[in-house]
Amino acid sequence: MVRVLLAERVSLDKGEKTDSIERQHRLHVERIEQDRASGLDIDVVDVAEDRSVSGDIPLHERPKLKKWFTPEGLEQWQQLRVTTQDRLSRNDMHAMSFAFKLVFEWNKDLVILDDPTLDLHTPEGRAIFHVKCIGPHRELMRIKARAADSILTRRWTEAWLGGIAPGGYTTTTKRLPDPVSGDMKKRKVLILHEPTMTIMHEMRNWFLEGETYLGIARRLNARGELTIKDWWRKEHDMDLLGSKWTDSTVKQLLTSPSSIGIKMDGKKPMHNEDGSPFRIADPVFEDEEWSSLQNAVATRSKAPYRVNQTSPLLGVVYCGKCGSPAYRIANVRPHKTYHYYRCRNFDTKCQTSLPAEDALEIVEQTFLEREARNEIQSKVWVPGEDHTERLKQVRAAIERLEREKDLRATWDDEDEERFLTRMDKLVAERNELKALPQRASGWEFKGTGVTYGEVWAAASEEDRRKLLLDRGVELRLRGKYQWEVFIPDDWPSRTVEAA
Repeated sequence: MVRVLLAERVSLDKGEKTDSIERQHRLHVERIEQDRASGLDIDVVDVAEDRSVSGDIPLHERPKLKKWFTPEGLEQWQQLRVTTQDRLSRNDMHAMSFAFKLVFEWNKDLVILDDPTLDLHTPEGRAIFHVKCIGPHRELMRIKARAADSILTRRWTEAWLGGIAPGGYTTTTKRLPDPVSGDMKKRKVLILHEPTMTIMHEMRNWFLEGETYLGIARRLNARGELTIKDWWRKEHDMDLLGSKWTDSTVKQLLTSPSSIGIKMDGKKPMHNEDGSPFRIADPVFEDEEWSSLQNAVATRSKAPYRVNQTSPLLGVVYCGKCGSPAYRIANVRPHKTYHYYRCRNFDTKCQTSLPAEDALEIVEQTFLEREARNEIQSKVWVPGEDHTERLKQVRAAIERLEREKDLRATWDDEDEERFLTRMDKLVAERNELKALPQRASGWEFKGTGVTYGEVWAAASEEDRRKLLLDRGVELRLRGKYQWEVFIPDDWPSRTVEAA
């Protein structure tokens, strides 16, 4: 009995075409029926259908096929079949590397239906196989070159250049003028996508409430929410990958300017000649929503982050000499482990420290003596008439334009005229923005109706830490058993009298 693995692949799944999955499968079935009619005992182990998978992807990385190249998977089949050589791979190096493993490492056979005489066990067979790999490889290079030329011509248009749409978006088809010929051609453009747009706003709200990137990812995974990548595949009738949310994915989505409709060049936002952002779609977040989110991101990035388990005073204890955060460290003895908060700035060698138990007692006692009867204030973002962001963009555009002039090796009268025209527009807009009334967006405080003392009594260790951080409490270590607890005075508070 020959245990056979059938591999079927297509780059773009568009139904019945000459290289479609359906046609490949019919060819496989016809060949198996012929083999069985001639007396061969064929057992089909699996049909690995990889739809919308590029021929440049190695076989061991293809979603449906890769499991068969694990140690467990390799034990279950003897022969791999593909209909044509380019279904195997369009990359000659990938194909040759795979053929070497197949024959010499795994002791398997390869059958290519349109090349029935192929024998990779002979030097002649391998040489012929290598020559035949060149054709698909050159075609792959031509495809990539055409794609690169197409992207270049569409770069400064509304067209989406391809790939998975950013969070909050999907694509639709629209006729746009071709930058070269001027003819109207069908292009993909971004439009808002309600399901993923809702997810983006949920993530923003959670973040503003104090949730971490990792915490947001865990929330989404806990409820089984599809990732942006799998939402994209679902919208395009592709097999889901079952991918999980990660903290890095959440951070990227919440900080990428693509969320406000700006076209990206890699990881950098693109700008028009006047310095304004090059927008190609409606924003997922309005300007005020985006501004408050980025302010929160900037503030959070300055705070200490945790590794493994959070210490009770992480972000609260600082060195009073150099200003660096102090971290909890363990001093292990044969019968007991002692914990200290110590400055870890090795450049200054401050080495200020305090036993962790003492630090907790000092902070708790001082904080409650001052704040126990005060009402907890929640921060609420209040939008205003704020032209700060646009003013910053215009000023940055003026600086870029000035640098561009300085860097130009030659500068003729026509260049000078263009420069002056662009500069005049930018300066006029800057002056107009400066003259507009400004009421900056910002945080306002709103009473919660409960006191710090009430919440502290029932709070967990982590919730107490968050209360201290939100209130701006710092324990500053000055030396051995020399310390001070700092609590900002500019925090609005209202003392709640006991009933």
